[in-house]
Amino acid sequence: MKTITYFLAILVIVSATEIIFADQNDNLISSNIRPVNGDGLKVEAKRLTRFVEKFPHSKIAIVSVQGMVCDFCARGLEKTFKKNQNIEGVDIDLTKGKVLLAFNRSSRIDFDNIKNQTLANGINAVALKLL
Repeated sequence: MKTITYFLAILVIVSATEIIFADQNDNLISSNIRPVNGDGLKVEAKRLTRFVEKFPHSKIAIVSVQGMVCDFCARGLEKTFKKNQNIEGVDIDLTKGKVLLAFNRSSRIDFDNIKNQTLANGINAVALKLL
């Protein structure tokens, strides 16, 4: 009986797992997962307003990113930015490929540094806008 239970458990796990392949240009090929293309710097108005209101004395940066494919990617990026002492808040919109960052007023915002932090998570920062 235990053998049948283990077999069924493994079968469920395998059938729920999606296999993702990469083509010769390292583009993901999958029926369910598509990398987010964060072109442009437009952010949902309500989301931006809520974020700015939470950090009224901060410098706000909008970063467009490409390559986020899942919530795990977004959480890893969020964790990386939260380690930065100059960043007071982070909001990531996975579906739009946007990262909102609240920097303390005295900090210098360096796009190359932001690019390096995102790239360390396998994500590309492609544009930056300061509010």
